[in-house]
Amino acid sequence: MELTSAAKGFLSMFSVYMFFNHMMACIWYLQAKLQDFPDDSWVMRSDNQETKENKLYLISFYWAYQTLTTVGFGDYNGNGNSIEKIIACVWMILGVLVSSYMIGNFISLIQINEQANTII
Repeated sequence: MELTSAAKGFLSMFSVYMFFNHMMACIWYLQAKLQDFPDDSWVMRSDNQETKENKLYLISFYWAYQTLTTVGFGDYNGNGNSIEKIIACVWMILGVLVSSYMIGNFISLIQINEQANTII
């Protein structure tokens, strides 16, 4: 079974979306770790200093995804130190750009798919 071009395009866009989110999750965790988890870091504020790294990655991924999708800050946020605030601001700006790009491409895929179906 072969995927349609629209399905391939959607999977490609979804992969890019998840890759960007993964990279930001890694950066979010890494900035706290490189500072040796100061008291004002998201790890310490959320009382996760004894949490295993795979769960910390999952929390980071969750933070990055909620920021990328513009849902907003919930239980994990960038209200700690200056580095967290800078990273959060940059990610919010990039999130809007990535989301806009993805929505535009998704709409283009739908239009191309509809045109292909009307020609046949």
